[in-house]
Amino acid sequence: MPVSTDPRIGSDFLGYRIEALLGRGGMSVVYRARHTALDRNVALKLLAPELAEDARFRERFLRESKLAASLDHPSIVPVYDAGEFEGQLYIAMRYVEGSDLKQLLHERGALEPSRTLELLGQLADALDFAHERGLVHRDVKPSNALLDTHHAYLADFGLTKSASERSAITVTGRIMGTVDYAAPEQIEGKQIDGRADIYSLGCLVFECLTGDVPFPRDSELAVLWAHVHEPPPKIAAYPAIDPVLAKALAKEPGRRFATCRELIDEARKALGIQDVLVIRDRRPLLLVVAGGLLAAGALAASLVLAFTGGGNAPKTDLTVRGNTVVRIDAATGKVIGVTPVGKGPEAVAVGGGTVFVHNWRDGTVSKLDLRTGSVRDTVGLPGSAPPHPARTIAADARGAWVVQSAPEGGVLTHIRAGRLLPQEITFPGAPSTVAIGMNAVWVGVRTLEGSFLLEVDPADRSTRRTVLLPFDDPVQSIAFGDGAVWVANAGLRQPRLVRIDPSTGEITKQAPIATQGGVMAGIAFGSGAVWAAQVGPPALLRIDPRTLRTTRTIPAPPIAITAGTSGGGVANLLLADGDVWWGGTDTGDLWRVDPRTAKVASVHVAPPIGEQQPESVWDMFEPLGMAAGGGSVWVTVTLPF
Repeated sequence: MPVSTDPRIGSDFLGYRIEALLGRGGMSVVYRARHTALDRNVALKLLAPELAEDARFRERFLRESKLAASLDHPSIVPVYDAGEFEGQLYIAMRYVEGSDLKQLLHERGALEPSRTLELLGQLADALDFAHERGLVHRDVKPSNALLDTHHAYLADFGLTKSASERSAITVTGRIMGTVDYAAPEQIEGKQIDGRADIYSLGCLVFECLTGDVPFPRDSELAVLWAHVHEPPPKIAAYPAIDPVLAKALAKEPGRRFATCRELIDEARKALGIQDVLVIRDRRPLLLVVAGGLLAAGALAASLVLAFTGGGNAPKTDLTVRGNTVVRIDAATGKVIGVTPVGKGPEAVAVGGGTVFVHNWRDGTVSKLDLRTGSVRDTVGLPGSAPPHPARTIAADARGAWVVQSAPEGGVLTHIRAGRLLPQEITFPGAPSTVAIGMNAVWVGVRTLEGSFLLEVDPADRSTRRTVLLPFDDPVQSIAFGDGAVWVANAGLRQPRLVRIDPSTGEITKQAPIATQGGVMAGIAFGSGAVWAAQVGPPALLRIDPRTLRTTRTIPAPPIAITAGTSGGGVANLLLADGDVWWGGTDTGDLWRVDPRTAKVASVHVAPPIGEQQPESVWDMFEPLGMAAGGGSVWVTVTLPF
């Protein structure tokens, strides 16, 4: 329901001024509200009215909310107030500025293992803390994991359940737990304890690593049946973690891990992830401080050894060459790996523990291991390279989709598990771009009649919908956010930004992108805005998703303006660890932008084309495609001729 039609917006509720709708579910609605007396924002959850009519539920809610308010843990969202007012059950919690795990998974798909266990490890500590005090959360799911920069907070402890109570998954005909993460004993109405939360946490581990829930089915009834009767699924990309998930998702609670922390620690061991940077209570910070500089130096040395494997580890060649993929640490901005691939690697995507590189001139896709950066294998493609350089490969947990030109149009090919599927999709027109989002594969195609956006069903490979776009240029970029599909053209004439409703295929708004010069309109969505990259002079544009007006123009560093970027390159954008990464020009650099402060940092990849002194023009190279995954930004470096 749009905010403007919600009658509660602008009203007062027991001293809280309701300002905006944050979310709505089957049993509650959450608002951002202002506590007028204390002058602070809160997240105000109002439960469905019929829940207050259930005497047992109302009594438990009031009792357990008070107990939840006593929980004091750094990864638990504090409960400020809870109760009943005029027949309305409510709970007021700290308002966490940011997003949640559900949104993160929607925008990025599968997460890298280190990021997964960093976030879920914080939730595990919060759950164990609550379990020790006799509370069971009972609804551990992505939308209840709030994210603020690099920290995760577990929300909704006001709807917990004491370990001594027995209850089915439904109350007054409503689903009380979320079926995708519900433990078998919870579904069957048996007595539950903290091991039900361990089961749900295991479901989250699976979803974060794959981008999908453990038991995706067509109905809630089928999901419930699967939780109770079907064996735990396996992850092809990370086979070492299968025994860990099998134990976490055991049907019998007694066969699961004893604590959530034990689950996370075993997952770390299985995936080979060292937890050396997490100090926690096991290594008090006082220990580091008391030793002074000597202890700090020893700690630094131990961290270096932990990451390098000791002083005798072989050195990695980090010389950037043409026809390679460069791996950049997303936290430090330093090059940490260079992998040779095929010829003309001009597009890259990450999904399912694999880095997929589309080598244009070879007509192949190189598959790199997300953890090591090494090439697993190379797959040949049908067709030939598309005529217009853009984002020609996209990936999710199920594999990669890549577009190529064909004699009578184009071909879309699905690559999974190291092989080509026997069926490809052909279509008339020249393809330029492919993207995955909103439960579909989207392809930009140009024909004599104009440019189109095709919505393809990833399951049966049928074309669900064809959208005629309001420009003749090739589609340069596709992005997803704010419940919409965003499309931009290549800007050969006037670049335009188009917003499409994915449920109807209708264009709900379009506008020219206000630029200061020519643009190759690479776009991305994140931090509440659409971002567009301008080439010549290079700049990053922040665009309001409601009005489609440019609200901020962030120029590239001055050195880039003079490095000969007035027309070369293809502008690429991505969101990684909360920052906007922007590149594709011929300066040899990427630019990392803080969306809140607009601060720009240069990340050096290769010498600018104008400053290289190669033995021949064929030794010159430039960064082009970008993708994020495994805590890294992956950049293709290709020869420009």
